[in-house]
Amino acid sequence: MVSREFLTFLFFLLVSGFFWLMMTLNGSYEKEIAIPVRLSNVPRQTVITTNITDTVRLTVSDQGFALVRYMYGGELRPIVIDFMQYAGADGHGVVGSADIQKMVRSRLQKSTKLVSLKVDKLEFFFSNGMKKKVPVVLNGHARAAGGLYMSGVVFYPDTVTAYITRQLYDSVKSALTERLNIVNVKDTFTQQVSLQNIKGVKYSPAHVQLKLCTDVLTEMSIMVPINVVNLPEGKRLRTFPSRVNVRYIAGASVVKRLTSDMFRVDVDYNEIEEENPDKCTLHLRKSPPGLNKVYLETKQVDYLIESGNR
Repeated sequence: MVSREFLTFLFFLLVSGFFWLMMTLNGSYEKEIAIPVRLSNVPRQTVITTNITDTVRLTVSDQGFALVRYMYGGELRPIVIDFMQYAGADGHGVVGSADIQKMVRSRLQKSTKLVSLKVDKLEFFFSNGMKKKVPVVLNGHARAAGGLYMSGVVFYPDTVTAYITRQLYDSVKSALTERLNIVNVKDTFTQQVSLQNIKGVKYSPAHVQLKLCTDVLTEMSIMVPINVVNLPEGKRLRTFPSRVNVRYIAGASVVKRLTSDMFRVDVDYNEIEEENPDKCTLHLRKSPPGLNKVYLETKQVDYLIESGNR
């Protein structure tokens, strides 16, 4: 059973706590609060490409009672920005500091002093139907594990729609992903990635699926015929041998698709005429993409220049 002395102590404790709270709330304090911001009256055909800040943060000074109502009483009405009033012809709308202060003060009690605003303007960007298709591009690095190479970087979808302002239309040529650094990829890798935010641009969709494919590296070679360039009329140049080995490193799936006509090895007649060397120098002029460490196994070969046709 609770003693009478304890109940008396508890009563006076509650009473003293109440008076302490009243005295505390009756004092003047500074407090940072936030007012929600909304954009209204947006035309149906308009796409907001960069939305307005969702809150305005400010520091106010008042009695504790008022501050408690601001923070917990739901007395602060949202700031509603009329799109039609602030939208510019360039796809950019700006609400200046003076208008923000006016809107903020209208939501505060007369006793409340506005000490500072954390924002000097509110802005939004929009597109009135202007859009273009742009390719998705990896922003960053994707590296395969040792002994493998990156055989494919694929996005699904590989193009997105960019809703855009007229001023940015020509400058936006691709949709970059968020900054990525993916290393030590050993097998097929998939991940959903976000597209990089650009002020004044909205991508649809805003997220894409990234797929990284790896392949086993193989060192191979292929015989390629030697081609003669800048050969004067009436001259004939023979090389010994007439074909040369081109070595390269590539993935197993790439090797299967390679043919000799994807490479080009040249001998320049003008070099021979100017320098009159014992051997002619070979030049690897063309090789297909996706190969590593492509080089000629032999860089010089014997030759014979003939006049006329035989």
